[in-house]
Amino acid sequence: MVYEEVECSICHKKITPKNFCGHKKGDIYLGESCSRIVTKASILAVSVVKNPVHKYAVIFPGGMEKDIYRYHLLDTLIPRLNDAYHRWNLELTKKSHPIEKFSHVGRNDKCPCGSDKKFKLCCYKKAEIETDHHLFTFIDLLHKRCKSDEILTF
Repeated sequence: MVYEEVECSICHKKITPKNFCGHKKGDIYLGESCSRIVTKASILAVSVVKNPVHKYAVIFPGGMEKDIYRYHLLDTLIPRLNDAYHRWNLELTKKSHPIEKFSHVGRNDKCPCGSDKKFKLCCYKKAEIETDHHLFTFIDLLHKRCKSDEILTF
């Protein structure tokens, strides 16, 4: 990002490299911590990387304690955003599927429910299998490539 306009949180004066208000960032003035407020900025780039430096660069449904990278969620979400600050939420639920849907899964393969157990030791004999279900809710208007009534769910 390029910060085009920045102001002081104490005096609200515009800060530039040559025009400093005199308040020091991080110091306390009358009980208020001084910080800088970016009032105008431009985005240079948004990057999706394979191994992010911090966990806020990847979607972790169910919280960051479940350390599973979900890049396919980003692949679905990003083309539908208007810009990098388009507001959205993700709700993780469960969805039941008939066992016949998983006829291609071998007995010794990992169970489709996501338990990391073998299929034969987990859901093989059940009538239905519960899998993760992801529901994106867009707070702002959807991208022009989306239908207005589209619900992004998978």
